[in-house]
Parts: sequence; C-alpha cells; structure tokens
Amino acid sequence: MDVTIPGFRVPGRGSSRNVIGEYAVGDRGDGCLQILMAHTDSVPPGLGANDNASGVGVLVELGFRLRRLDPGCDLWLVATGAEERVVIGTGYHVGSAFLVKTVRKRGRRADLRWALSVDMVGRGKRFYLRSPRPRTRPGVEGRMLAAARRAKVTVRWARDSGDGNSDHREFELAGLPAAVIEVWRGYDPCHHQGCDRPGRLQARALRRVVRVASELVGSRPWG
Repeated sequence: MDVTIPGFRVPGRGSSRNVIGEYAVGDRGDGCLQILMAHTDSVPPGLGANDNASGVGVLVELGFRLRRLDPGCDLWLVATGAEERVVIGTGYHVGSAFLVKTVRKRGRRADLRWALSVDMVGRGKRFYLRSPRPRTRPGVEGRMLAAARRAKVTVRWARDSGDGNSDHREFELAGLPAAVIEVWRGYDPCHHQGCDRPGRLQARALRRVVRVASELVGSRPWG
C-alpha cells in the first residue's frame, strides 16, 4: 500500500494527523472507493484499549490480508486523529472531517461507495452497525450486514440517536455514505474509564470483526 500522513490543525489543540494506507486495484475498480477507518486517540483516564486500539488493530490485520482478498474497489485504511471531541472540545470529529476534505481534494467523492468506522470492537460475540439513516441502504448497510452473515457473525443495524458519535458522522453530514461497527448496543462499562485496559480485549471478538471486514472488502461490490 502507498502510505501518506496528512496533518491538520485542531482548533485550540495544536495539530494532529491521519495515516492513510491506499490499496489501488487499477482499472478493475471501475472508479470505486471504499474506506475503513479507526480513530487512534482516547479519553483519559481510559487507556484506549477497546476505544479504540481494537479498531486500529482490525485495520492493521486487514492490511496483511489485502493481496489475498483481492478487493474489487480501491481501498483506504485510515487511522484518524482527533476523534474524541469530548477531549478536544470541538463539536465534530476533526480527523474524520479532514478525511472528508481529502476525499474531495483527490477527486474521489463520486467514487466513494461507503466509509465504515471500526470503533470499540474488542469484546463480545455480537456487534451493532449504526448509521443516522432512517433505514438501511442496499449498497451501504445492506452490504455490510450481508458481509457479516457470510462471516457468520451477528451484527444488528440500529439507527443512530442523532447524527452519530464516531468518525462516520462527518461523512454522513457531508452527504457521503457511512456507518460504524461497534460493541453490542454501543455499550462498554469501561468506556472512557481507567479500566479500558489491554487485558480486557478478547482475541475472538477481534477475529470476528476481521472476518466481517474481510468479507466486506473482498467481495466484488458492483457485479
């Protein structure tokens, strides 16, 4: 993959950066793009294990599998900075908003089929898929749920309460299709707490989400 590390300003907090790994499939992709993203920051006193080293770990593992998976679309794996708006004091997820600008600047807005935020997926046998839409879209949530079924992992869709609270939010507000996969019902008792430690992560949970992501990016998206 080609890797770039674009930096950006965080209002009142200095700067941060995104790490973008780009896997290009050339003419086979027919001008389509898929994005998986996971934020790298955390909230004190939490140690950031489930929120969100778990999501970053899924993306890293997926990177080793891409040649075997042979995606049908160009794929970006993105580690985003400055997602935790409760810490940085913004009303939006800064790294994700900058990633939306990157998509536009690269001329890939019309190519984007979906963006999926992988956020807090290090525990459990079941997961939620959330988006702010009133119903699932066949090419977005429908495709993600189908990938989960092929992977034999229980994933249930639920509408966001409001406009969302992960990196997918900024894509949807910009009119771009996005969703988040997260812990069952979006609840972890150690969320943003000191007990969010590496020892709580469950290898089987991470493997389940890797299987879902592998099925999602490895399928031919448009025929």
